[in-house]
Amino acid sequence: MLALTLFAQPEARGETEAIDCAERMAQHAGAWRALPPGTATRLKSAISGGEPELHLFEANLVCDEIDAVICTRPEGEGSCAHLLLSDPDRGCQGPVAGPYCVAWEDSLAPAELRQPILDRLKERAPRDVWMPVERSARASSSPDQARADAALWPMAVSLLALLILLGLGVALGRWTGAPLAARTGVPLAAGLLLAWFAPTISTWDLLGATALVCGACWLTGRREPLTYGLWARVIGVFLVCVVLLEGAVRLLLPTPPQSPPPQQARLVFTPEARESACRALYPKAYPDALPTMNNTKGRVVVHLGDSMVFGTGVSPGARFTQLLDQKSPDAHHLNAGFPGTGPDHHLSVLRAWLPSAKPDAVILYLYPGNDLVDMDRAYACCDHGPLLGAKLETRCQDPRWSFPMGALLARSPAPYPLRAASSHLHLAAHLSATFSRLTAALEPSLGDAAGTEEAEAAWDRYTGALGAIRDLAAEHQVTLTAVLLPTRVVLEPGAAPSHAQGVGDRMLKIAQQESLQVLDARPWITPLAQDGSYAHLFGDGVTWDEHLSEAGHRSLADWLFERL
Repeated sequence: MLALTLFAQPEARGETEAIDCAERMAQHAGAWRALPPGTATRLKSAISGGEPELHLFEANLVCDEIDAVICTRPEGEGSCAHLLLSDPDRGCQGPVAGPYCVAWEDSLAPAELRQPILDRLKERAPRDVWMPVERSARASSSPDQARADAALWPMAVSLLALLILLGLGVALGRWTGAPLAARTGVPLAAGLLLAWFAPTISTWDLLGATALVCGACWLTGRREPLTYGLWARVIGVFLVCVVLLEGAVRLLLPTPPQSPPPQQARLVFTPEARESACRALYPKAYPDALPTMNNTKGRVVVHLGDSMVFGTGVSPGARFTQLLDQKSPDAHHLNAGFPGTGPDHHLSVLRAWLPSAKPDAVILYLYPGNDLVDMDRAYACCDHGPLLGAKLETRCQDPRWSFPMGALLARSPAPYPLRAASSHLHLAAHLSATFSRLTAALEPSLGDAAGTEEAEAAWDRYTGALGAIRDLAAEHQVTLTAVLLPTRVVLEPGAAPSHAQGVGDRMLKIAQQESLQVLDARPWITPLAQDGSYAHLFGDGVTWDEHLSEAGHRSLADWLFERL
């Protein structure tokens, strides 16, 4: 046995190259080992979860090397790193991480992803992945060996599905046992109901299949129906147009953006992959939702907050929590920030994780910009409703996923035939990428608190949530500290800071009334202006971006390190 297959898993493409590996064995006769079946699954588990979020997108096995692509988001989206993992016993010119020698594809491996990937492989990859290979196994890699190539079957499946749907629509159209309106309306209603009540099935595929059946039914059931001959001509014209457009696209347009391989063109998707804030609430269902707590450094400090803590807009290694971790030889700082969340989510995270994680300290970050707006917002994992009940009790002990139609349409991938064809046709790849960009705009917005007047009921809920967090920390004997973050709208010249300033002042007062130890970070940032502006500390200079830049994270880490 010379090369063993990496089996394809969800969110990870696995494929074996059918080449002759005997030459490599001859060059490294004393150190030739291969990877067993299931390596893709184990590699995916080592990469997935934790902070930062990483996903194994592709894993192609060539003899004893893995040609891998690791991305920050599922389906090959976000920032991606291309790397080659090999056996370090054969000699290694690059870094060794766990059981692998790592070689980067320089032009396709962003610097900010390299260290997190190396750390993940070093800390979590199993050490027993390599198996000795007998040199007499040359016959298994003969040129006649069947190539594990799954590039064509998705195309065949999608074309067969299209023909079946068209046939079903034609059959309904020719059936005269019910009025045409009923024959067309029943599959339409069934498709819409299924799209609503089955969010794990690709919504655009359901709607596309419904439209195809209904359209074929209507065209066939009219007074002047389409004949089989006319159907054949329509399909023929369509195929000719596709061929002509494909040629034009290849001549006139640049290489299309990276598309998921056919193995990833699935009808079923996992909506929770886009809901990291939800997954953090259910450690039994999603044990890797939070980063691994490193107890070897002594104290474990959990930093809890929203996108300001998560570090939106900066690389994982530049976040202030990571910088604090580097500064603290005796403490491990864990980033538990989740974009779009408020105190209700922070309370729910602590309820879920404190009993088992048992950190030594929790740092709760209060952000005047939108904490009250994010309080009691709808969560997909809680029947698209708030996380807490009227008395701040947990509403959903187990995840109950529900999505508004806008979110379903925004998160569902392009229709299956388009995805399946993307590896073969540049036209399909361009259309798929454009489709995803357009539908992303359908995602419901969370809103913004800047310039709005919060109701007293919202303040009461906010006060209750802070009190519940205080009591929960005391119950588990965890040190709790609150940090009031600054808002850029208060700092920049020309702004109208009165309302935002008042929100921050009231948050500080409530936290103090609830007996929380509070660090007010607003005085920290006030003297740091350059030429009258704070742009260098926020959003890498982007106008009015409230998120801290890398310089802002460095400065905040220095300030916190002196006080925590």
